[in-house]
Amino acid sequence: MSKGIVINGKQVATPVVLSTYGGHWGTGLMPIALSPRYLKFMNLIWETETTQLAKSSTAYCHRGNFSWYDPRTWKNVQLIGRNCRSLLNSFGHANLGISLNLRFIRIAIALGFKVIVNFAPDFSKSQEEVIAEALFAMAASKKILGNNFIAIEIVPSCGNREYCVSDNAGLTADVIRAIKKAFPEIIVIVKKGMDHKTENVVEWEMAGMDILHGINTVSFGTVYPGWASPLADAGGGCISGEDITKIAFEDNLKSRKATNAFMIFGGGNMTVDDIQRCFDCGANSASICSVASIDTLEAEKIIRTFNS
Repeated sequence: MSKGIVINGKQVATPVVLSTYGGHWGTGLMPIALSPRYLKFMNLIWETETTQLAKSSTAYCHRGNFSWYDPRTWKNVQLIGRNCRSLLNSFGHANLGISLNLRFIRIAIALGFKVIVNFAPDFSKSQEEVIAEALFAMAASKKILGNNFIAIEIVPSCGNREYCVSDNAGLTADVIRAIKKAFPEIIVIVKKGMDHKTENVVEWEMAGMDILHGINTVSFGTVYPGWASPLADAGGGCISGEDITKIAFEDNLKSRKATNAFMIFGGGNMTVDDIQRCFDCGANSASICSVASIDTLEAEKIIRTFNS
């Protein structure tokens, strides 16, 4: 059984990691954090010291398409697909900004949660601005988290933002190089999108990427070609869960063959068998997200099977 990812003697990732479902802070994602079922699951995450990859922060407060205190926006995250085993979201990186999120992450870590900062630069900006945002996030993380800041996940793959994912691979490599030059001790994780090619993965590894996390949510049109998205007025949205299980696994296999970096297999992992298949095919860790919302009992089984 996988021991997760250990780099320079530090446990960076448990065998199974929880990706984004713990929210921006690692203590809960509103409004579902009010649910007893959710609280029970997050308590298991705490008990097993499961690594969490936080939901994406941006450099500054970003409105996006979702607000937990505005029920009118809750429709931008909804069940979809066969047997409602998938999620459609057009969250759009709605968050309070990294400086504030880091202060709550610091509290989560003090409470015993294992949280890795997740940062999404605005790739619609110039190279200088994107790199400046990334270095700002790094400096803030170092200042606020201190020695608890060991790794960061960079996200160039959100399909609900203003930039084109397939066009930002080179700029992502520039960001990795800038981070590694200024903060060589910090582990860099990159979350790949479906639109990124295997040659992009190789470029990121050469730039200094330590861990590849594949893959992010997949655009509605890719999963359901020819269909009109229920969230057409919010950009169309992206799919996670069972309807991308096959797509994600095949993409991860291609990446595994292309890179020697550590890999977290993610995207559509819904069962214990899905996770075991990831490890059988070369994953160092595997991530879950949507299953925790759609089938919490199975998510608990996954955590107890691989992280206990």
